[in-house]
Amino acid sequence: MIISKNWLNEFIDLKNISTDELVKTLNSIGLEVDGVTTIIAPKKVVVAKVMSKEKHPDAEKLSICQVDVGNEVLQIVCGAKNVEAGQFVAVSLEGAQIGDITIKKAKLRGVESNGMICSSTELGFAKINDGIMVLDNSIGELTLGKELCEYPLFNDELIEIELTPNRGDCLSINGIARDLSAALDINLKEKKPFKDVDNAEGIRRILNVHFSDGIDANFNIRAIEILGNVSNSLKVKLRLASINELKINFIENLMAYSTHANGVLFNAFDLNKICPNCDQISLDVKAESNKEYVVKYKDNVLCVAGVTQNDSYKVDENSSKILIMSFYVNPNIIANVHKNYENTDIYRSFRGSEPELLIGIDYLFNLLQNHENLKIYGSSCQNTPSKEKVSINVNLNELNNMIGQIFEKNDIVKILKRLGFELTIKDDNFYIKVPFYRHDVTNSSDICEEIVRMKGIDNIIPKPLNFHEANRTNTTYLNYKKSLELRTRAIMCGYFESIGYVFDSKEYLKKLNLEYIKNDIINPISNELNTLRPTIISTLLKQASNNFNNSRKSVKLFEVGSVFDKDGKEIKKIALLSSGLNEVANLKNHAKPKNIDFYTFLSELKTIFKDFTLGSSDYHLFSEFERANIYKNDKLIGVVGRLDLHIEDELELPKTYICEVDFNELSSDFIKAKPYSKFQGTTRDLSILIPKNYDYNIIKNAIKSLNIKNLVDYKIIDLYCDEKLGDFESLSISFSFIDNEKVLKNDDINNEISLVIDKIKELGLNLR
Repeated sequence: MIISKNWLNEFIDLKNISTDELVKTLNSIGLEVDGVTTIIAPKKVVVAKVMSKEKHPDAEKLSICQVDVGNEVLQIVCGAKNVEAGQFVAVSLEGAQIGDITIKKAKLRGVESNGMICSSTELGFAKINDGIMVLDNSIGELTLGKELCEYPLFNDELIEIELTPNRGDCLSINGIARDLSAALDINLKEKKPFKDVDNAEGIRRILNVHFSDGIDANFNIRAIEILGNVSNSLKVKLRLASINELKINFIENLMAYSTHANGVLFNAFDLNKICPNCDQISLDVKAESNKEYVVKYKDNVLCVAGVTQNDSYKVDENSSKILIMSFYVNPNIIANVHKNYENTDIYRSFRGSEPELLIGIDYLFNLLQNHENLKIYGSSCQNTPSKEKVSINVNLNELNNMIGQIFEKNDIVKILKRLGFELTIKDDNFYIKVPFYRHDVTNSSDICEEIVRMKGIDNIIPKPLNFHEANRTNTTYLNYKKSLELRTRAIMCGYFESIGYVFDSKEYLKKLNLEYIKNDIINPISNELNTLRPTIISTLLKQASNNFNNSRKSVKLFEVGSVFDKDGKEIKKIALLSSGLNEVANLKNHAKPKNIDFYTFLSELKTIFKDFTLGSSDYHLFSEFERANIYKNDKLIGVVGRLDLHIEDELELPKTYICEVDFNELSSDFIKAKPYSKFQGTTRDLSILIPKNYDYNIIKNAIKSLNIKNLVDYKIIDLYCDEKLGDFESLSISFSFIDNEKVLKNDDINNEISLVIDKIKELGLNLR
């Protein structure tokens, strides 16, 4: 956004504010200044008048002009095509420094020349035309001999501001002046309203507009008629050129000028192009599916949401009867629909233009009223939907607590009112209505930001941070920590994490005889991912198969993810797969590494899941000889085992072990330290004859029920089978005894091991 200090001064009185102070203020209120450029006419460049013009006798493209510079008439040779007698022009006198050139008396093709009639670019300003710059009274009263730099238009500063996307209200001189008014505590200048000329011909004579219901947009259509030659003033052309908005067309220039000044958006249409032989036309304004409005003449679309869709109706230099439409469309509507239409020039409307259309209309038509050969039709066709402003209720103490500093109530009121907010105050409560142009303000924090912005963040007294961290530990955090810990342990055991889809193939699951959700997915990703997976095992099997197809010899994978039961209920699980070789070939194993086995896999699970117990299982995907249920705290939490041989062969997998556990049932308890005895312990081994396929848990629970004081651990160390034993097997269990207070004697140990033997005999078992 480029603004001119001189132009800005037409909206707010800044004569006592230096440019440095202005830049500092803009930066402090969040309107970051990207750069400042001073544009000033050189010294000894004065206002002059061309008294006469004659053709140069020896040069077809040169003219000899007699120019009145105030105190004398000078002869100047000029090569510009557009120079004419009677024009007021800018003349560089002898000694003037124009860029790198010093103006001197000279002879051009034998004719003496005493200066130079200048173009805008020669004086360091933006280009406004081809040829010399013709002055008019838009720059002020033209006084012959007066230096051009004494006119504000030729002694100005351009300020370029970087705006954040939410500040569409500052995409105009008026919007920036409004913010400065609050920051500097200076009143805005009163705006001049436009009044129709008495007895002006009404717009209804040439235009009817029908508005449909449901149009969430403000717009106002007026009409003018150009009766002769019209042209833009020098001030308009120079200012538009400085912001790269200068166009060829008279009306388009004035609309761009008014938009930059006030933020109101305009569009113009040639009435005769819409209907060449019509004295009166009728337009329809309808709301489309996304609430964008469309302006139509019969079946021809003029514009959509204010954006022209058909250039054949645009105004040009030959247009006479012209419709001028000002409009405001909700930025959310623009965001939803702009990609559906060809014209994407929506920079201002997308960020939020000025919804108070009369501000721009009054400004534009006051400019038009100053031109001769131009007729303005009375009244207008307009639509202003009834909308409630956003209301925010906030307490003074709440604002002060957010700011961290006490502000006087009157200061807050003054700031908000200057920014255009409506306030009702009761005690220390503010009932605020947000102006429509501030669609970015929605809550009390935004109100607080406006106050701090205007006061200046540098004026807020710094205070040390008084920080009290509340305990924010919750289920989500604990699950995250548990997941992170399990992942870390799995990686330490050599497993790689796999991340799969929560979708699977019905055909693949049927092959594995697995149930999937009853309801179909309406819009599946693909035929291979057409249902929700009931287990992570199916995903890991596919990953393992892909790895072995890529010449891997050993695959160790794990995944933490979601599965779904047949009713669609989501369950979080962790699954691990180990397949193929247990380790890589190396010197230690003589380049003949062994395959993974059940005991090794369970040992790794012990490292990952910590303590758990096993029980018999009938899980159909696993071999009946190597499978078990996993229990933790006597609760079933998962399954483990070797993949069924038929499935291994079908998937072309080597020896494969898999485990799947309910993630939520894995505890993440803190490790509690236990006292450690400084006295030596001892062990005793017992070999017990048990029937084949006897459940070890019966023995385990029986020994556990004895609550033997010094028995700290017992575990299976061997299972021996022999023909001599018949239908029995020899189960060897090692018992560890230790006392925290003394060294155990043989009698103490024998007494306690006797309790174990008696309990075993009660179960109907005998020692070998």
